[in-house]
Amino acid sequence: MRPKAPKKTTKTTRIVKSTAVLRDREYLDWLRTQPCILTGQLGHDAETVDPAHIGTSGKGIKSPDNEALPVIHSLHLEAHNTGEVSMFRKHLPDWLLRDMLRAYAREMYQDYLMTSDAAVLRLLEDTKADRAKAKQRALQKLEDDNAI
Repeated sequence: MRPKAPKKTTKTTRIVKSTAVLRDREYLDWLRTQPCILTGQLGHDAETVDPAHIGTSGKGIKSPDNEALPVIHSLHLEAHNTGEVSMFRKHLPDWLLRDMLRAYAREMYQDYLMTSDAAVLRLLEDTKADRAKAKQRALQKLEDDNAI
């Protein structure tokens, strides 16, 4: 069993090529306690679960810690040796691929809602509704003031 890294209580951000890269030791330690996303196995003395960073931020630069997933050590090594995409193609269960694609589709829909004409129309409707409520409150205040 490899020695555990000392607990770190603060999150650090390093600047890499003008981009902030999130480093969070506590999160990575927590990932080590989670089941492997590919096999469902928990880590044990013979086979640990590693935080596997997906992609890189440049040559030799790990992606941010919030882009790491729990992967059993042998598959993590396979990803380094054969390439992560090849390893994921080989081992990714269909249900997980579907869940990931659904999550991506929902994210795309949210992006659409925020950038589309529909978003502008909703914002205008919200603004009209807010103005109508403000007008109603002002009229009510006038009535209340006149009643006194």
